[in-house]
Amino acid sequence: MSLRMQRGYFLFSESFVWTKEGLKKITELREQDEILGINFYETNYEWRKIINEPVKHSQGSCVHVFTDQNEAFIPVQNVVSTIDAGRKEADNVEVGNVIEIFHDKNALSDVFLGNKKSEISPEMAYLFGILSKRIDFHDEKMLAIKVEEVTFLPEYAAILQEILQRALDKLGIEEKVRIKTEAGPFPNLNWIIIESLYIRKLLHNKRLKHETPYEIRCSTPEIIKEYIAGVFDASAVLLEDGRIDLITSVEQHEIRRFIYYTLTFFGVFPMNTYLSPSWCPQKTIIRFDSASLMLLKFKNPALKTDIGKQRKQFINPRVRHISNMKGLICLLAEPKLNWSPIADAIYVHSRV
Repeated sequence: MSLRMQRGYFLFSESFVWTKEGLKKITELREQDEILGINFYETNYEWRKIINEPVKHSQGSCVHVFTDQNEAFIPVQNVVSTIDAGRKEADNVEVGNVIEIFHDKNALSDVFLGNKKSEISPEMAYLFGILSKRIDFHDEKMLAIKVEEVTFLPEYAAILQEILQRALDKLGIEEKVRIKTEAGPFPNLNWIIIESLYIRKLLHNKRLKHETPYEIRCSTPEIIKEYIAGVFDASAVLLEDGRIDLITSVEQHEIRRFIYYTLTFFGVFPMNTYLSPSWCPQKTIIRFDSASLMLLKFKNPALKTDIGKQRKQFINPRVRHISNMKGLICLLAEPKLNWSPIADAIYVHSRV
C-alpha cells in the first residue's frame, strides 16, 4: 500500500504492483521500472518510471483487509477510498465499508508486451501450481493430490502423468514419472500419488506452497493461466450448482492476492470470499462462477461442468474481515506529483 509523504510513498514490502513485465513485489522493483498508478486530479491511470529502487524503511503496522474480491495489506498511516464513507484512515476502516479497488483490465493493455519468451514451460508452470497444495504422503516426500470423486482418478492420473513427463523431458531430465492412485475408505479421500525424484526435490522448497514464483508472475499470460489452472486443479472443488470454490490455507495470502489481481487482467472476478467458514474451518475460500473460469482450461475433470452460470461482473466489494499485523515497510520515491501507485489493487492516499 502507499503513503505519500515527503515526496514518497510507504509501501508494504510484500504488496503487488503492476509493472509492464508483470506483477512484482515492492522489494523486487528496480530503478526505471514502470508501475501503474492513478492521477487523482485527472482521474486516469498512468504508467510512471520509478526514480530509485524502494528503500527498506522500518517494521510497521499494517491493516490486513479482506473483501469479497480482494485482499490487501495497508500501512496504518494511509487513507483508503471508500464508496459509502468517503476517505477513511486505514485503521478506521470497518467491516461493511465498500472499498474502491482497481478493476479496469483495459488499463493493463501494456502489461507483458515485452515478454515474448518465457523462461518456464507451460508444463512446469502447471506443476508449480499443483505444488501449492502439496501433501507429504505416507511420511515420504511424494506429491499427493486429493480427488473428490473416485470415478475421476484414472482420467486425471493419466493427464497428470503426460503433463509432468513432458515437463521433465523439456528440462532434459531422464526420469520416468510414476503415478499411482489410491481410493480411500471414505468420500473425498481419494488420492493421486506422483512419484518422481525431481518432484521430490521440489517438495523441499517450502516457498512454493505459499508464494507464486517471480518467473510465473513476470512471464506471459499463457504461462500464468497454466499456473493458476494448476492451483485450481489441486485445491478447488466443484459445487452442485456449477460454482467453484478455491480452498486455500490462511497462510497462502500471496497466492490468493496473485490470483485476485491477475484474474483482473483476464476480466475475471470472484463472487465471494469466506474466511474460516463453519463448513471448512481454518481455510480461506474464494468462490467463482464456473463460466468466468473457462479460459483456464482445467485438466482435472472433476472441475468441468455443463451447468451454465452468468459470468460475474465487477462490483466494488464490501470489507468482510480486518486484522492488524506487523511487516516491513519500504519507501518509494515519488515519480510525479498528484500521482499514486496502485498496490494490491487498492487506491490509497496520504493522511497529510
